[in-house]
Amino acid sequence: MKKLVVMVCLLSVVFIQSSLAFDGNREGFIIGLGLGLQETELNIEKNGVKAGLDMDGTLATSFKLGYGFNNNFLLHYTNDVSWVKVPNNSDSLFIGVTTISGTYYFNEKSPSAFITVGLGAGAWSNLSNTSPEESLLGSGWILGGGYEFKDHVNVEISLFEADFSNDTKVAKSGTKIYTPSIRFTVNYLWY
Repeated sequence: MKKLVVMVCLLSVVFIQSSLAFDGNREGFIIGLGLGLQETELNIEKNGVKAGLDMDGTLATSFKLGYGFNNNFLLHYTNDVSWVKVPNNSDSLFIGVTTISGTYYFNEKSPSAFITVGLGAGAWSNLSNTSPEESLLGSGWILGGGYEFKDHVNVEISLFEADFSNDTKVAKSGTKIYTPSIRFTVNYLWY
């Protein structure tokens, strides 16, 4: 019986894959990976006093998983992360946003310009000290645009912001903390 269930599951996956995705059309299931560079700023505001700190620009990563309703519009889970180093400090930070995003391609086939908009959650974690006290959660958004110059391959410039002002550790102190990040990535999208 187990073999029959496993066989049915495998055949279902093969059927779904061949009929709904990875056929050269954006319609159907999509998976995307991206790498690039970013510049992130840490903004802190308390009692009307604002301070900003430019983080050292390093690696930007992007992951997308979703569905193309047609060759122009995709809806996807997006996880964009900026890996940053704190200046004059040995700490490394992970600052990211996880969103439900929509991407609109202006042409049904490449080459095509596109825009992406997403809303969701923001996360901050100190990679040098992984205790929960060093992590923050908040809201996040992303706005981006790019150009798919060849099937599956695109370049994107995006801005995301994670706002940690409502995290319980931050809200108690009356402090506002938000981190805008500008990013340039090269992405590969399987469809």
